[in-house]
Amino acid sequence: MAMPALCVTGMHGLGDNLHQRGVVRALAKRYQVWLDTPWPSLYHDMHDVRLFSTGTRLRTQARNLIREQVQLGRPMRRFDHQISVASPPQYIRQHRSVPRAMAAFCGVELDDWRLPVPDSWSHGLDLPADRPIMVYRPLTVRREWRGGVTRNPDADHYASIYQRIRSRFYVVSVADIQPPHEVIDGPEQDADLKLHNGQLGIRQLAALWKAADLVFTSPGMGLVMAQAVGTPYIATFGGYEMAYSFSAGEAYAKHLNIEPINPCDCCSHTHGCDKRIDIPAAYARLDAFMETL
Repeated sequence: MAMPALCVTGMHGLGDNLHQRGVVRALAKRYQVWLDTPWPSLYHDMHDVRLFSTGTRLRTQARNLIREQVQLGRPMRRFDHQISVASPPQYIRQHRSVPRAMAAFCGVELDDWRLPVPDSWSHGLDLPADRPIMVYRPLTVRREWRGGVTRNPDADHYASIYQRIRSRFYVVSVADIQPPHEVIDGPEQDADLKLHNGQLGIRQLAALWKAADLVFTSPGMGLVMAQAVGTPYIATFGGYEMAYSFSAGEAYAKHLNIEPINPCDCCSHTHGCDKRIDIPAAYARLDAFMETL
């Protein structure tokens, strides 16, 4: 007997789509899933999930849809059921992570959401073979999502922690900057290679994260991708959310979370969160973590 057809309206964030892999995988055990997503490559291994897109006005996502249009199909005219994926703040606090919140919101148990990266996915970069590679995510703010102002850590503290280990690595700095739509928050840091104009497609990004020895990031896509592909990461937090929001993927990759002295999980775009970090304590934890790599 055929499973009922389910239309899933997915979230649009890159990190959200990695997290919701675990929800989609769980739903696919009970339904014939049709997923509306701007990131089809992130579901390349889920052969029983049908992918389509109703479009998006988000800048990076819209560009990716152009790159990956060939992977999308046409949805059915009628579905037996429909559901939207979301992770409301109260669910995150209750279930102690974003992907568990998504699963609870959709009424399923969270499944494995790690992302296998095929050998054919190449980042295409000429990186040195004699130096360890670190992917660095500069702090940014964008008009499309005002929460970045609250979420980002203190820019000077972020730079200080980064500079403490920067010389040990060949650093690839990755962002998608387009003033005035998205800009770097605070002073721009040095790196050996800067890819700040969204040059890499999603498959290249996944391949780069997988090939890296370390990812240095604030909360968001950089952290979630590191967990998804199993690469060690250092995440420095600001306001908006606490490290527990990403706890569902901590078993996937070695990590160091550096939180403020008074961490905040307000999930507010306007709250004046206390972002002060105990820098001497952070340095001590950072040095100890680096010894384990």
